[in-house]
Amino acid sequence: MGTRAGSAESARGAESARRAEDGPGGRPVEVAAGPGEVTGSTHAPAAGNGILGGAPPMARPRAAAGALFFDEEGRVLLVEPSYKPGWDIPGGFIEPGESPYAACVREVEEEIGIVPPIGPLLAVDWASDEIAGDMLLFVFDGGLLPEPWRERIRVDMDEIINCAFTPISEVDDVLPVMHARRVRAAAERRGQGDGAGYLERGYLVPSDPALAADGSGE
Repeated sequence: MGTRAGSAESARGAESARRAEDGPGGRPVEVAAGPGEVTGSTHAPAAGNGILGGAPPMARPRAAAGALFFDEEGRVLLVEPSYKPGWDIPGGFIEPGESPYAACVREVEEEIGIVPPIGPLLAVDWASDEIAGDMLLFVFDGGLLPEPWRERIRVDMDEIINCAFTPISEVDDVLPVMHARRVRAAAERRGQGDGAGYLERGYLVPSDPALAADGSGE
């Protein structure tokens, strides 16, 4: 805990930095240096990093959330969007100020018309490319979707035009390659009891130690 004198000196330094930025017409102006301050600079260092001129670049990934729902045969529910080729899991982009879980619940209702219980996080996947940029994708466990819930499914016929339960072994046939890896990896986390998995482009990171030991891991 700092002393009162130290707090007063820090406050004067912060006020000096503020005045330096708030000159007439928004132009920086020189201000008299307070105790312990350095003269000759119109900009204060960014807090905490000691770098003049602002903080270093930071990633601002887009984020999406979805859920894996299963039937009694262990097949996973996929939806067919109208706006892109191929299939996907129920879900979509997270809105500003919205949590990943809340976004998952909202997107499931919007796309298939039901609000079933959704369980814990299975995996979070980081991905990046030149077109989409950085992305974080949260996959939650929708668990077994009993028949009464399945009978209430209604696709909106706007964004989603079809849905079907698909064997995990066949997701590669209908999902983009990285999506299929993500779904398989998330499905494998179900029931393991050791928390959510961290993925990069659909691959578990760090890789399975047993695989890494023999050189066969990604």
